[in-house]
Amino acid sequence: MLENNPVEKIVNLDEFGEKPFFKRKSTIWGAVVVVILLILVGSAIAKNGNQEEIVNDPIAKQVETLTVGDNTLNNFIQSVGVVKPETQIDVVALTRGTVEGVFVNEGDQILAYTTVGRLYDGSTIASYNTATNAVTNAHVSYSSTDAVTQESVAQAELGVESAQIAYDNALANFENSTQIRDNSNDDLMDNAVISYGGFMNNAYSALDQVDYLLKIEGNRQLSGVGTVLGLKNPQAMNDAPVLYWNAKTKYNSIQGNGVNIDNVEVVMDDIIEMFLSLKELVDLTIVIIDNTPTNTNFTSTQLNAQKTAFSALRNQVVSQTSQALTTLSSIQNIPFSNNQSNLGLQQAVDSAKKQLEMAQVSLENAKQSRDLQLNSAKSALDGANGQLALAQNQLSYLTLRSSISGTVTSVTVEPGDQINTGKAFATVANTNMMKVELDLPVSEAAKILPGQTAFIDGDLNGFVHRVYPAADPVTKKVRVEVIYDNANQDLIAETYVDVDIVAETETDSTQTTFFVPLKSVTIGQSESYVFIVDSENKAQKIPVIIGQIMEDKIEIVEGLRLDDKLIIDGNKWLQGGESVDILSK
Repeated sequence: MLENNPVEKIVNLDEFGEKPFFKRKSTIWGAVVVVILLILVGSAIAKNGNQEEIVNDPIAKQVETLTVGDNTLNNFIQSVGVVKPETQIDVVALTRGTVEGVFVNEGDQILAYTTVGRLYDGSTIASYNTATNAVTNAHVSYSSTDAVTQESVAQAELGVESAQIAYDNALANFENSTQIRDNSNDDLMDNAVISYGGFMNNAYSALDQVDYLLKIEGNRQLSGVGTVLGLKNPQAMNDAPVLYWNAKTKYNSIQGNGVNIDNVEVVMDDIIEMFLSLKELVDLTIVIIDNTPTNTNFTSTQLNAQKTAFSALRNQVVSQTSQALTTLSSIQNIPFSNNQSNLGLQQAVDSAKKQLEMAQVSLENAKQSRDLQLNSAKSALDGANGQLALAQNQLSYLTLRSSISGTVTSVTVEPGDQINTGKAFATVANTNMMKVELDLPVSEAAKILPGQTAFIDGDLNGFVHRVYPAADPVTKKVRVEVIYDNANQDLIAETYVDVDIVAETETDSTQTTFFVPLKSVTIGQSESYVFIVDSENKAQKIPVIIGQIMEDKIEIVEGLRLDDKLIIDGNKWLQGGESVDILSK
């Protein structure tokens, strides 16, 4: 006798690779028919069994098996739910107006942001036009104010620049005159003392450069030069050291005495004499270079480089001589003027300074006036832009758009209708993704988590999207949402469907209740049994107690254990004890 489990149906989905395919009505009637047929067949077999002799086939029987159970069992929670689009919106009017156009029909497929209709409102359009004109006028006013005030500032800046130049010139004339009158002598003396160091450094550099080439007193000499110097003009090589020491002696004498305000004129005389000696020495060195042949060590490129270097050195010596003469002349011809001659220059400075101060005041006044006028014009422009933004926003309300892609499920207005704010214009639903809303008892809802598998009308595979955190205070049930990918439009909104949710629960080795393929069970009048494969690959007959039958599956309440190898094909020809060959597991 079949036992009906009143609690929950338990199915081992993963063991035979099939998803549940059952519905309440078909399941009950199908089970009744199958059980009756199996009872009749079992009776016939039992009767014939007494008349036939059973002969064990020594050849292994080919069978197919599956492993009973795994680490989870599937608890199917059944309910009825209503189908709704996962996403559905009402395109509502955000302002009052007259329906000017309806651009969609019921059943149309549209994309997000598609314009579904347009309203007309004369006051809104008039406000927008007024705001647009106000912004245009404000722009013109601001631009005009900016041009005029900037021109005023520019003219004031030119006045300051002119006054500054006049003041700078007057001050420079005064300062120059004062310097000449009172301080020119000291200044020139100071400059002469300061120039002393430069003259001495340049003289030392010239002596060092000649010494590096001719090797008069040092140990350094340009590579490859010593073997060829003086070959064509030995007299010049003999004269050069004399000139070198004359200049060097004068250099050492000047350096030893030092320079100050009191002796700067004498020192400048000595420096001029030293540079004249250096010029003679450099000229002779150039003659030596011109008469020096090239060899493998002293190439023509090197020779030309030395000619260039000493020509530049000669120019430097000549320039230093000229500068020293100029410095000496300035010292000896210091101009003097009397204080009376500077009286008119001081008055000119005072007058120019007053004019500059007045020009600066005028510039500051022009800038302040510009800033005040521009700020006023900018405030007017900002205000106009603000009003335009509001008008634009209000104008945009006249165009109605869908925020989602989907199907237009209803259009509630017609052209010419007067509608107010909040009036639904059309409804758009995304029917590519549907949800099924279920209301379950708290005990069943507690077994469900988001992500669990759900079967809709038996063979449509969805998943749990949401389990509401609290039960409805009236119905005392918990709302559960199941999501289904409805790309093929299998589900229709506002229809009722059967839903079976797979609730995952932990199992252990003591579990004895399983759902197995119906064909693996032999149902008799006195007993029902299955065949399993033992450790020696032999078929063993196992009596079982059966429960519910669901389509092609049957509940084993007692008799099977976890991990048993259940024979699901080839079992009809077994008696028990035969060797078997497992084709697949």
